[in-house]
Amino acid sequence: RRLEEANKHYSAALHIWEVAGVSTKQSEVRQSESMMTQAGALQDLGDVLLLQGQVDEAFERLKASVKLKEECLGDSHPAVIRSMTDLGALLTTHGHHEAAKLMHQKCNPRNTTTATQANSRLGLG
Repeated sequence: RRLEEANKHYSAALHIWEVAGVSTKQSEVRQSESMMTQAGALQDLGDVLLLQGQVDEAFERLKASVKLKEECLGDSHPAVIRSMTDLGALLTTHGHHEAAKLMHQKCNPRNTTTATQANSRLGLG
């Protein structure tokens, strides 16, 4: 029951962000803060969905969270790498080994060609 309520509240918050969008009049810092807040809500909703057994939907929310974090922080930021690693582990756990391999390759900043290809194939770039 509590997970259902959490799901409902996170979904409502995300809907507000999607409808309102990030104002072009906001400063760059405010836009980044707003996007990071949205990324956090997507991460939390993904975690709730995962606990509810909605793996595919959880993956989509977590993937969107990673994408927003990348936009704000860059793909080599520790918070982004951590989120990508967690997403790769989730994929491995649920038998999506090829996608997990691509996610883990993306986490390796020394191989930018592979990371770019992985980004494209995962729908993150």
